[in-house]
Amino acid sequence: MVSTNHNGIPEHVIHEETGFLVNEYDFDSMASAMCELINDEEKRMTFGVAGRKNVESLCLPEKRHEAINSLVDSILH
Repeated sequence: MVSTNHNGIPEHVIHEETGFLVNEYDFDSMASAMCELINDEEKRMTFGVAGRKNVESLCLPEKRHEAINSLVDSILH
């Protein structure tokens, strides 16, 4: 995964663990990161497995339910 270091993306893409993050409009860094992944199958596989685990942990229904309940409680109280 190669993406930009913008908004909520770093929550899902952890630089050099689940993918590469580059600054917006940094086309040279984006191209370099893409080339690195094209040429490194092991890194692609490692990032893919780690990325899936990260998103699964962030998006568990129970975790989202707790977060929504906490938000509603904070608004009401």
